[in-house]
Amino acid sequence: MIATPAAELPEQQAEIPAGVQLPPRGAVLVSCGVLGLILAGYFALTGLHYVSTGSAWVTWTPAAVELVAALLCLQVGFSNRAVRMPAWIMGAALLTWALRDATLKFREEYFHSLSPYVPAGLHLAFYPLVVGGLVFLLREDLKELGVPMWLEMLVVALGSGSVCAVFAFWSVPSLADGLDFMHLGYAVGDVVVAAVVGAYVSLLWERRSIVSIIPAAGIGLVVIGATCSLLPVASGSLLQTVIAPGAWSVAILLLSLAIWLRPQEDEGGRRTTPSLALPNLAALPALAISFVGPLVAFNHAALMLASLTIAGAGLRLFLLLRDTRAISKVSREQAATDELTGLWNRRHIFRVLDTYFAEREAGTTDETLALLFVDLNGFKEVNDSFGHAAGDHLLRLLGSRLSGSLRDSDILARLGGDEFAVVLPGSDMESAVTVAFRLSTCLEHPFQLRRVSASISASIGIAMAPADATDSHGLLQCADAAMYRAKLSDSRLACFEQMVDVERDHMRMLDELRTAIQEDELVLYYQPQLDIRSGSVAGVEALVRWNHPRLGLLAPPAFLPLAEGSGDIREVTRWVLNRAASDCAQWRSKGFELSVSVNVSPSNLLDAELLATVRETLDRHGVPASSIVLEITENWLASNFDTARQAIRKLSDLGVKVSIDDFGAGTTSLAYLRDLAVAELKLDRAFAIAVDGANAERDLGLLRSTIELGHSIGLRIVAEGVETEATLDLLAQLGCDLAQGYHISKPKPPDELAFQAKGKRGAMAA
Repeated sequence: MIATPAAELPEQQAEIPAGVQLPPRGAVLVSCGVLGLILAGYFALTGLHYVSTGSAWVTWTPAAVELVAALLCLQVGFSNRAVRMPAWIMGAALLTWALRDATLKFREEYFHSLSPYVPAGLHLAFYPLVVGGLVFLLREDLKELGVPMWLEMLVVALGSGSVCAVFAFWSVPSLADGLDFMHLGYAVGDVVVAAVVGAYVSLLWERRSIVSIIPAAGIGLVVIGATCSLLPVASGSLLQTVIAPGAWSVAILLLSLAIWLRPQEDEGGRRTTPSLALPNLAALPALAISFVGPLVAFNHAALMLASLTIAGAGLRLFLLLRDTRAISKVSREQAATDELTGLWNRRHIFRVLDTYFAEREAGTTDETLALLFVDLNGFKEVNDSFGHAAGDHLLRLLGSRLSGSLRDSDILARLGGDEFAVVLPGSDMESAVTVAFRLSTCLEHPFQLRRVSASISASIGIAMAPADATDSHGLLQCADAAMYRAKLSDSRLACFEQMVDVERDHMRMLDELRTAIQEDELVLYYQPQLDIRSGSVAGVEALVRWNHPRLGLLAPPAFLPLAEGSGDIREVTRWVLNRAASDCAQWRSKGFELSVSVNVSPSNLLDAELLATVRETLDRHGVPASSIVLEITENWLASNFDTARQAIRKLSDLGVKVSIDDFGAGTTSLAYLRDLAVAELKLDRAFAIAVDGANAERDLGLLRSTIELGHSIGLRIVAEGVETEATLDLLAQLGCDLAQGYHISKPKPPDELAFQAKGKRGAMAA
């Protein structure tokens, strides 16, 4: 036979003392089950014939069951070291109770001269032992508790004790009537144990497993049985002869089972965070006792415990509210704090500036304010040379050094990356320049990064409020523009100058736009176009946005005029066409046969390469030409009619649909449209708004005539700017083909659009 090293033996087997054989848990459970059946038989017999409970079988059965259960509990202490102390203490408690019942029966049946203090002493000894056993069972849980959890347990314990005290002290005579110390000890013990049960339940409230409930149920039954025996009832009644002894016997059996069934490992679900549910639940009966007690002459102990319960619940509520306010304050500070440096962040800077401008508008302050935009020079080289960890360390050192050069009232924040902002409340331009020089000077000394030193400098832009801007974003842009001029001129600082910096900012924006096209910083949003007749989505309009790294998401008016004036609109249009065709191809592969409308500028239409660009885009993504709609504005047509007619004809011959956008806003007549190979007329949003205005009847007639004339020359009519259900219903009555607007859907990124295929043709519904 191969010997097994002692270290490899299971933990439980290695801990069994020599000569002690561990009985299988199943055998113990069977034994407890047999005892349970005996108790069930006992209840059945005594419940039907309790008047004959003087028989020896009925008299001694509870004591015998209790004795066996106590011995089984003690056996665990010898066989399992992990629960040795709680098993022995709980076993001793059960044994004292079993002996207490046995001596009571022995004294009543055989030996009347036996002193009543013998079973009384055993009775009183049970209380500290069972409490000690329960504490040992929970010792691991109790180690992790904080003050709030202890307070919650105390409130629940006091509430449980107050309810028990109402009944336990019922028959205890007052001091004037001759205090019975034995009954007083019973009552106090019952109340204490009831309080411990309440605390136990509070601690393990969320665990809710059978193993966790058994000890509470067992001790609770002890309290119920003992309290019932104290009530002033007739001798030999069912309460005294059946219920109380039976409750004790079941309780002893459950407490024994609790030791045997206790898992070796933590069963999980331990609750170490307090709540208000249980304290409030405990306070309800305490509140009832406090109000009703004086009317029915409840004992002073119950009233005192009820008062303490209410006070404890109030204290718990106060502490919880205090902690909630503290957590809320910390959360607000964390939301406005830069995680890396601990400085304020961009959100806090805008909060400060928004407050300042609001006070200026309300007239509550007339002081000026300076904003410094600080951009580091040489930081990228530190990151690239020594790694991001060194860069992060440098930023933390930098924040500390910059803070040392500012007043307590000044606000330093990290905007992101290597950009910082400083708000100088009540500062003028002269003092702002002084602070900027001081900040620049403090960076002249190298920063020590472990074994190397790094030297950096900063370019600082200064903007003044309200002289340079009247809102937070505008002020930051002004300071940013001034900083950019300082960086280009290789100077420490620059103050914002309207005529100079606006032009330079345009140059900077244009340079950044070219980079954005190359690095794919542009994004497309899509607004669905609803087929009014079928109720499905027939197409979408592509709307370009610029996800600017400094300024956030920019709408077309913020950058398209700049691209148009510089000649870069060709590249923007090429990018939009390519991305729109790519998204269209993906939708069509999923069965969504919709068209995509793309806006093109007048310079695009004059561009000889537009036709080749469109053809190449269609071939690359494999989408039919009929799925692309190019929208051109009406205003440009009248002054460039011949050129527009030729360009539109070539696109139409390719199969691409052309739409006249914003029709009705310019001077183009329907007569012109007969000579243009356009397929769609997109009504200006003013049409949709006008039908709800003061001249609704006249505008309605104009709208109806436009739709009918458009249909008469074979054009599809699209209404945009639809904001209400009533407008949509009216357009349906007038025979309009498509509609788009916020009532149908706001523009969304492609991944947020939801379509459902309908029917065989794959129509869509948003």
